[in-house]
Amino acid sequence: MKKILKYLKCIGWIIVINLILSFILTLLHYFDVFSPNTIKTLKLLSVILSMLIGGIYIGRKSNKKGYLEGVKIGLVFIVLIFLFTLISKNFAFKSLIYYFIILISSTVGAMIGIQIKKD
Repeated sequence: MKKILKYLKCIGWIIVINLILSFILTLLHYFDVFSPNTIKTLKLLSVILSMLIGGIYIGRKSNKKGYLEGVKIGLVFIVLIFLFTLISKNFAFKSLIYYFIILISSTVGAMIGIQIKKD
């Protein structure tokens, strides 16, 4: 039960951070601060940042093998996004690249988190 709660907290942090960054990007887009192409790039960077922070969180909570924890969190988040993609019927090859980027960023975040863990 403790492990499930740990993963749910991590997913919660990822979703909250992603929502906050999406809100900021929406405001920037609304007021035409950046061009649409820049907003697309910033959206990708916001997902990478939120997965990196989520990976750091889960890495700090694990005892060893942070990369496996990052892969687990990345796969859980990929499954969640994949379900939404299937519902919207908007799947493309670019989605696979996006999923790979999510997996790599969560894994790197967890490896960083296991290194900065407080003993």
